Amino acid sequence: FVHPEDVAQYRHVLSDLVEGRIEGAITTQRYRRQDGSWVWIEACLKVTRLPGSSEPIGYVSSLRDVTDRKAAETALRSSEERLAFALDSGSDGLWDWDLPTGKVWLSDRWQSMLGYDPGEIEGHIKACEQLTHPVDVATVRRLLLDHIGGRTPIFECELRMRKKDGGHTWILSRGKVVTRDATGRPLRMVGTHIDIAERKHAEHQLEHLATHD
Repeated sequence: FVHPEDVAQYRHVLSDLVEGRIEGAITTQRYRRQDGSWVWIEACLKVTRLPGSSEPIGYVSSLRDVTDRKAAETALRSSEERLAFALDSGSDGLWDWDLPTGKVWLSDRWQSMLGYDPGEIEGHIKACEQLTHPVDVATVRRLLLDHIGGRTPIFECELRMRKKDGGHTWILSRGKVVTRDATGRPLRMVGTHIDIAERKHAEHQLEHLATHD
């Protein structure tokens, strides 16, 4: 019943109990429900032994459903990671991408930079890609794959994104994979969007002045 990703840790605890390295343990892992979904269970375990012998004959355990607590801990950790990333990068807009599902959380500021109201942009990576200028899509994908594949320490890309009024604005997108599974597969990536339209405009003006009389 134990989730495949939690089996190794669970077996380690049981081995410590049987071998007498510990007298009792409190461990948390996911268990499969009858409907196929997963529930977080906190188990308090103790080994029973033959009277006058060290030979183990069974376990005594109590189980407690801690799914709600784990969900609250995950939500808190996500908020703390978003805040830490924002403070570290001096960012404007924040995004949080669940890679397996494609779902993306977008902060209100992220959407307002493009002229949208909060919640107006669909929270999915496909919606973000559709807002990206067609000329920049290939570059964004390449840099994302470089980071997700572990070839770069951080994702960083300057790109144009379509605003609600139909025009495009320059954005600096930065992000980092913060969660991977036991095999190294990326699960979650958080990042920022910074409006660099004024900087790009100034750069174009300087380029024009340098090449025109």
